Amino acid sequence: MISRLKPPIELRNGHKDEKHRKKIIALPCIACKNAGLKQFYPTRGHHKMGHGGGKKSSDLLMIPLCVLHHDNEFIIRESDRHKLETWSIHYMGPKKWGEVWGTQDELIEQTNIKLNK
Repeated sequence: MISRLKPPIELRNGHKDEKHRKKIIALPCIACKNAGLKQFYPTRGHHKMGHGGGKKSSDLLMIPLCVLHHDNEFIIRESDRHKLETWSIHYMGPKKWGEVWGTQDELIEQTNIKLNK
């Protein structure tokens, strides 16, 4: 568990780690995988939300999410349009999304376990 009072420097807002980011986007979407769904969209790296101040969190606090689970920037298949309200973390918000797909902290932990295998 990460201390919110004074996290290590590499977990503070804005820390960049290009190697880690590349590893994240090479993974399949963790939400699709956990739900047993076929992934139809490319993977994006999602930075943990909720650190405040409008700053992006550390690259070490990322999870792999497909475009549909991340932000629905584009929808290729018309049949996916109904999923906008129930699949995208940026559309639903992290609290509501976490109740359905898993919290960001849980998914970060799963991702880090996968990367360290």
